[in-house]
This record gives sequence, C-alpha cells and structure tokens, in this order.
Amino acid sequence: MRSAALSVPFLAAALMGVAGQASADVLIDIAPPSSNGSNITLTQANAIGFSLAADYIDVMIEASLVSATTGNTGTAYLTTSIGPGTTAADVVATTTFDFAQVANVSFDVSFVELFSGLSLSAGNYFLVFGAPLTGSGAISLNPNASYVLDPNASVDGMFFSGGANLDNSFVPGSTFASSGLGNRYFRVEGVIPAPASVAMLGFGALAMGRRRR
Repeated sequence: MRSAALSVPFLAAALMGVAGQASADVLIDIAPPSSNGSNITLTQANAIGFSLAADYIDVMIEASLVSATTGNTGTAYLTTSIGPGTTAADVVATTTFDFAQVANVSFDVSFVELFSGLSLSAGNYFLVFGAPLTGSGAISLNPNASYVLDPNASVDGMFFSGGANLDNSFVPGSTFASSGLGNRYFRVEGVIPAPASVAMLGFGALAMGRRRR
C-alpha cells in the first residue's frame, strides 16, 4: 500500500523533470550587421507585427535597442493590436528598458531582453517601442537582412508613428503607418508544450482521483 501511495508524487516529480528538460525553440531571429537605426523618441515610435501558429510557454523577446549615450530609457509593449481603438485590455505585457550604449548607432547591434517567461497563445502580436523616459535611442534595422523563422512563426510588418499621429500617453493607440526602411532587429524564443507531457498530466490527475477514493 505504501508503494502505491508514493506513485503519485513520483509521477509528479517525473513530469516536472520532463518539463524542465524542454529547450526553447528560436522562433524569430535575425543576424547582424545592422545598416541603420529607426529612431525611438518623443516624436517617433516603432512597432513590429508578428504571428504565432501554436501556443508557447517560457517565451523570451529581445530587440537591438541602442543609443550613442548612456542612461537613456524607453518603454516597450507587447500587444494584440495597434492603432486607434487599442486599449489596455489589448496589452499582453509592458516594461521599461535601458538602451544599450554603442559606438555607432547605425551599425552596432546590441540586444536588450524585454520579456521572459511569457505564455502566448497562437495569434497576432505587436512589439511596440516608444515614450522614452529619458533621452532617445533607436532600434537596429537592415533592409537586406532576412529573418530566420520557425515554421510556426512569421513577421508581418514594420510600422512607425510620429508627429500628430503619436500618442505618448498610450503609444499602442497611436496611428501607425507601414515603414519601408528595413527589417528591425528582434528575437523571439519559446517552448511549445509537448503532447506527451499533457497526456502524463492527465494520467497524474486520474491517479490522484483514484487515490483519494
């Protein structure tokens, strides 16, 4: 009887071990060098659209956000929409970040981690940069650089907002236009839940129910 009682904790521990061994897939990547930078200032914001065709956990997102001087900070948003009508309910996550100081904003690439540990469902997303808290910076870009994409990921467009179209009180709600300057430098990694882990989890729940009887 004692060995049967220990089987459920053992199963849970084994399941946690399997989950812990899962490595992140690189969903979206882009290689340096950069050839320019698109400004992120109080008068200009940037956005990137991307899509996921599957659910992911432990999602990490970073971007090459650079400045020629130290101490400059900005705000990043991960949303499910941009433009007029976008509200706080469309914001998945938001964070402030420090621009990486580089010698040459046009050519030097330096990735800054923005989000980690996210759980994202399949769907469309936007990575929005704007509303600097101090100073200004840029996101690296290159019109000749190509994204390396996982089959479950796509990059859907580059956008910018400026002047009267920019709302610094809530940047995702600004009016954005397509940008033809080049592909922005960002990366996305994540773990897709394994079907075997889901099945084991269901079996564990069933075992728990039988034990309690």
